[in-house]
Amino acid sequence: MNKALLAIFALAVLLSLAHSFYFKIDPSVDADAYESYASEIAAGRGYPVGAIGRPGPGYEYFLAIIYYFFGRSHEAVWIIQAILLGFSALAVYFLTKLIFRNLWHPLMGLVSAALIGFSPDFIVLSSMLMTETFSVFLIAVFLVIFFQNYRRPRRHLILISAFFLAAGVLTRGSALFLLFPAILFFIFEKRWREGMAFLLLFLVFMAPWTIRNYMVYGKFRPFNASPGLLWSGNYPGANGELNPKMPYPPGVNNETMTQDEFDDALFRAGVEEIKNHPFTFLKLTALRASIYFSAVRPSAFWPYQERRPYFRPFVALASSAHVFFIFVFGLLGAIAAWKDALGAEFKKRFYYFLAFFAMMPASVVWLVVETRYRFPAYIFSVLAGYGIFWLLTSQNRSKLKYFLLAASPVFLNTLFDVLRNWSRVLEKLS
Repeated sequence: MNKALLAIFALAVLLSLAHSFYFKIDPSVDADAYESYASEIAAGRGYPVGAIGRPGPGYEYFLAIIYYFFGRSHEAVWIIQAILLGFSALAVYFLTKLIFRNLWHPLMGLVSAALIGFSPDFIVLSSMLMTETFSVFLIAVFLVIFFQNYRRPRRHLILISAFFLAAGVLTRGSALFLLFPAILFFIFEKRWREGMAFLLLFLVFMAPWTIRNYMVYGKFRPFNASPGLLWSGNYPGANGELNPKMPYPPGVNNETMTQDEFDDALFRAGVEEIKNHPFTFLKLTALRASIYFSAVRPSAFWPYQERRPYFRPFVALASSAHVFFIFVFGLLGAIAAWKDALGAEFKKRFYYFLAFFAMMPASVVWLVVETRYRFPAYIFSVLAGYGIFWLLTSQNRSKLKYFLLAASPVFLNTLFDVLRNWSRVLEKLS
């Protein structure tokens, strides 16, 4: 099976590189901004003050290190991100081993790794200067180290897991939600010293950037963030998705305000809107959750594909099928693991893993949802691997019933999203 795992790693890297070097995507919008910030850092001019409104600074410094050693080379970024995608697949393989332990079978790990390494979404994003590949890699490694420490506590594992979580948070602030199940784990398991050490080390790793931001902005900002997203997802007439043409609150102007002032003003307006219309907020949150788990939200409609329109429907269908596959078989794996008597110790690990997974949608559904925001949830392929293995090997006569039980909510939610957003689906496909 080592050869099979190595083959998945190698093929994931090669697919990513083939896509990158064939399309040679030029940075635009967010990617263009990340490249600009990274170039400033690599040139020794420091992190731009106006960059506070975008996720970071982790990815910007990651790019800056590459630019420092290789020059402003997109090729170097593509190669390194392709390797990170391969390592993310390896991390998920070992995560299945740590979750299932004596119940584990190599097929579970190989399927889970393939669902990450061959993901159309990850292959496309690894060809761009975007945070997702790096962010998912950091989260996957954090979970592997965390569950390894769960199995066999070691001081260095506490240190490394705290570092990777902090790095994940500094890359995309939504990863902060993963801190909550980690703390609950230490409390429920009564591993007080480990928990205190983990939390202290996490704060130590976060401190330099927090102090830097306080000195620059005079505010407590532990990581770059876009607090204005609270308005972006909840303004009057919002549909839960990003809208570049959204109206701004009275008196708020991005041309006359600094980025920091602009985001804070949008955040305050978002808070006020939620306070005045709490039921609308709950409705929008439910709709955002529906979008998050919908299979007709492929990450496939990128400007670079306009030059090769034949590629767009292929990527769209592959992306949708991949998402449907992960969520259906992941849910099947969760149902099968819960229904089968796999032992109290396994169920504890299972519940802790589900808690980490739940934080991924919970971190964004109250703000705004875009397809790429759900990429960390693809780590759910750990349970998808088990679901497929169970379907192939279980003698349970109710296999079809459980499969339909798992597929129905995903299918019905997707159908609901199509019916509710039919014009947007047509717009995307046109």
